[in-house]
Amino acid sequence: MSYISFNFTFATGETEITWSGYKGIVNDSEIALGQTGMSLMAVSETLARPERLIIALKEGAQIPQELMKNVEDGVIVLNVMSDDPVKIKRVIDKHSSAISTREHKKQLEAQGQGAAFRSQLCAHCGSTINLSGLPETAYYFCPFCESVYLAGGAIVNKGDEYCTCDECDLFGHVQEYKIFYFYFLLVIYGWRSQQRFLCDGCARGELLKTLLCNLFFILGVPVSLWGLFRSYSGQDPRFGELLEANDYAREGKADLAGNIYQQIAGKNPMHPGLAMNKGVAHLHGNNVNGAIESFSAALETCSNYVPAIRLLQRMAPHQQAQ
Repeated sequence: MSYISFNFTFATGETEITWSGYKGIVNDSEIALGQTGMSLMAVSETLARPERLIIALKEGAQIPQELMKNVEDGVIVLNVMSDDPVKIKRVIDKHSSAISTREHKKQLEAQGQGAAFRSQLCAHCGSTINLSGLPETAYYFCPFCESVYLAGGAIVNKGDEYCTCDECDLFGHVQEYKIFYFYFLLVIYGWRSQQRFLCDGCARGELLKTLLCNLFFILGVPVSLWGLFRSYSGQDPRFGELLEANDYAREGKADLAGNIYQQIAGKNPMHPGLAMNKGVAHLHGNNVNGAIESFSAALETCSNYVPAIRLLQRMAPHQQAQ
């Protein structure tokens, strides 16, 4: 899909919100947002969540002053009213990644380094993955949809099934879950509901809490039970023991988690997510050096594995302090 239109409202900023919202249009070069818009060259990355589209801007990006009113901390947040935010994200990512990669190729060629250019098209989401200047490794990663591929192009796992959990930073089976609380106190009653993307392990913890709270009022129980049922289904047999290993990792039991990750690696040799998870286990066990070693191992098998890169960047101040 090269073009998409949708209705939205701004979730941040000072622009007046209308009842009907605004019209957004994405084509192969720009994104129009109501009466204003911007070039897709300004887009750094996007994130889709239930009814929300989050657009992060490149540092120093030139965008219209009218649109700046809706930028907070370098991010534009849209409440999407008429379409699936994932579909819009895919169109933006497809075109913005192609533009950015072409521009980078031109820069390298102008510097006489054209031979360093290397890219790959993601077969799952259609985005262009810029691998220029990175060593060739057994895997490569799509930073747009979080799918993992073998160097030869065969897909290992799709990012909309297995990716990094928002809650615990572990690679696992991630799904959208409804976290629902209902309360009734004499004449006061109400509910609180959230749609969250969590791995099955984190979801079970949240859902068990909602189940205990909702038991008193019955109405929220079916939602909690349905969520718990989903957390026990849909896993890929190749990652069958991953949930148990990740539970150990969250507890900081790196040795126990590492043994299981090694068993899983027999079906998925050198998968970067498994090495990264062991690093997270070391972090929870306060073993910083072990964490750095594991994150580095993930990058040795997948040189552009963004989740491990971000964790290493997060640890950079600690390393400098040493």
